[in-house]
Amino acid sequence: MLDDAGRRRIGSRRPAAKGAARRAGASGEPVPVLAKTGELAATLRRQVGFQLGRAMGASFQAFSVLVDDKGLRAGHYAVLQVISDHPGISQTQLSLAVGRDKTTLTPLLKEMERGGLIARHDHPTDRRSRLLDLTALGRKKLSILAACAARHERQLDAILGDGERAALLALLNKVADGLTLAGDDGDEATDEA
Repeated sequence: MLDDAGRRRIGSRRPAAKGAARRAGASGEPVPVLAKTGELAATLRRQVGFQLGRAMGASFQAFSVLVDDKGLRAGHYAVLQVISDHPGISQTQLSLAVGRDKTTLTPLLKEMERGGLIARHDHPTDRRSRLLDLTALGRKKLSILAACAARHERQLDAILGDGERAALLALLNKVADGLTLAGDDGDEATDEA
């Protein structure tokens, strides 16, 4: 049931009771409902961090739609691409390159190794370190993912104007580089998994 201002009345199905008062706003007034699903509070629309997360979520979801029907996972793309570009990369270097910490990257690498996409082998001089390479299947899957990524980039290009793409990339890189923790104290993390 709506009140005179078009807001849904909390607790309107039964007479006002102690439960209804708790569901109302702090002043006891009915709590307004968003008019549309995508409507955001003005405060959030002005917050860069929130909008970055919102855009990333939308982009990841759109990319996932392109790869899911091929039996692939969107999260594999960056990992496979970096390993392809840098054969024999260490897990620590990969973690830095893709912006994932060890707690999320290690299980993903184990899954990808079980799936036959990557091979992990010991570093020749550092027993703590593991090196990564693509398998033939990993190269094949990367080719499919790269085609999906190119299609996704075309979707993004259709949204952005010619000059906006370069400007957005520059700004995103500036934010990512500026927020990257400088906590490198010289100690190399181990690549055990």
